[in-house]
Amino acid sequence: MKALMYIGEKQLRVEEIPKPQGEFIVRVLGTTICGTDLKTYLHGHPYFKPPTILGHEFYGQIDKAPAETGYKPGDYVVVAPYGECGEC
Repeated sequence: MKALMYIGEKQLRVEEIPKPQGEFIVRVLGTTICGTDLKTYLHGHPYFKPPTILGHEFYGQIDKAPAETGYKPGDYVVVAPYGECGEC
């Protein structure tokens, strides 16, 4: 599959990457670029070391999910990957 990789300040490249593995997989259908992504692209960021994929705010379709989650393949979801656990 293809991904737009951040490879350094003001540098992006489309690369072929391996398909994800795991028990919960979402096929990305669309993503946005947030302010942090833009700042990272322009000036770098201490948490995002190249090469990496930006665009963490996205929606997609479930490809694979554990039955106990209540999700099933084909379900549409919006992903907020910065949700806190509320315990620490």
